[in-house]
Amino acid sequence: MKRNFAVLGALSLCLWPWNTWAEESARDVSVSIYNGNLGLVRDVREFSLNAGKNSLVFANVAEKMLPETAVLQGDNLEVIEQNYNYNLQTPINIVDASIGKTVKTALFDETTGKTIFDEAKIIDSRYGRPILAFDYGIEINFPGRLIFDKLPDGLVSVPTLSSEVQTTQAGKHAVSLSYLTKGLSWKVDYNAELLSDNKLNLLGWITLNNESGTDYKNATLQFVAGDVNQVSGNGVAQPRALMLSARAQNADMAVMSKATALNQIPQEVGDYYLYRLPFKTDVLNNQSKQLALVAKKDVAYQKEYKFVSPLYLWNGLTGGSFEKQTPDVIVKLTNDKQSGLGEVLPQGIIRFYDKGNNEPSTFVGENVFAKLAVGEQARLKLGRSFDLTAEGKVLNVQKVAQNVVEAQIEVIFHNASSQNESVNFEQSFGSLWEISKENLQPKTKSADKAEWIILVPAQGQAKLSYKVRLSSVNNQN
Repeated sequence: MKRNFAVLGALSLCLWPWNTWAEESARDVSVSIYNGNLGLVRDVREFSLNAGKNSLVFANVAEKMLPETAVLQGDNLEVIEQNYNYNLQTPINIVDASIGKTVKTALFDETTGKTIFDEAKIIDSRYGRPILAFDYGIEINFPGRLIFDKLPDGLVSVPTLSSEVQTTQAGKHAVSLSYLTKGLSWKVDYNAELLSDNKLNLLGWITLNNESGTDYKNATLQFVAGDVNQVSGNGVAQPRALMLSARAQNADMAVMSKATALNQIPQEVGDYYLYRLPFKTDVLNNQSKQLALVAKKDVAYQKEYKFVSPLYLWNGLTGGSFEKQTPDVIVKLTNDKQSGLGEVLPQGIIRFYDKGNNEPSTFVGENVFAKLAVGEQARLKLGRSFDLTAEGKVLNVQKVAQNVVEAQIEVIFHNASSQNESVNFEQSFGSLWEISKENLQPKTKSADKAEWIILVPAQGQAKLSYKVRLSSVNNQN
């Protein structure tokens, strides 16, 4: 005999025993989405209310709604009570809510090809698997199906917030429900196409993920860049976050270009930046949606080859060397209008592609793009150079006094490419230092490091040579 277990039953809405049911006739939804798996939903619906008490039902609210954050508002409206009903009509919930009731059973007999119908009482349930009392005994692993005449009371087909309200004015009322929900998130991905050694095209996309448990049809969207504080444990956002988004959602929509969805200057609100979508869209449950954030052509950038010396130079130095080190390839982007940017850019992953002689673009590296304010510069490592290498060694270490040594340092740079390249070479020092002789002046100096700019000819080499005195603090005079 084939063993199957299933629960059958028609879907229905649970009814609450309140005075007058209000009829819903319109809907307007706006959603603010934060970093950190959090969203603020503002759901405005129109209800026909009678004078006195009325029962409102907001069906299809988010399954991951934080009910303690729900705020119901309307003109000439007093909220008496509100309930979040999330006991959904699932097979497990139907069985659990039917404990103590008698149901029909159906068992298919493969030998005869007939279905045997019977009745049993559900005396208990373990995770939706019923314990059934038949006339002939108790079944704990019944292999057939259960048939319900009706659904148990208290179950709903979709997450629902119900409320009892009172008004002195009969007629149509716009009622607003605002609440925080988990399951909404967004991130940014950037694509940078390198057109030449100093120009690139930048395209940024927002990826919106909806796992909140409901659809948002014809919704107004805005994205909040910045980290709002959330209380650990119960996951409820601080009131500032709710007030921030509520204020922003009530603001007038700005007129924006249709060429790129969010290609605009974001609105600054407090310590956050808001990116608004200039048109309404559907955001379905368990859906990822991509929206264009920014599209900039011919953005200026600088490419840098950066060597960080592995030599550890200090007043206890006795020697050291390194061979065939390769530099990091760094792209520097300055966020200003002169470079072709000049707008706040949210954090995201940026991927670089090199077009090179109008050939198909080649992926050349990626990095995390931290939030970039106007006027700031991003230094993004793409990888390591193939054509540039360096080798270095410590020569002629001499002890000139107690805790004081002098050493000759030599670094040779090689360039196998067909064009001249400029290399940044950085050397750190573990004690007090002073360069007494060098063939190239350092570009910058600080208390613990020096940096040189080395021009390495095509298919050639260049040398950096300097003499340094290293001493402890007690020997600085």
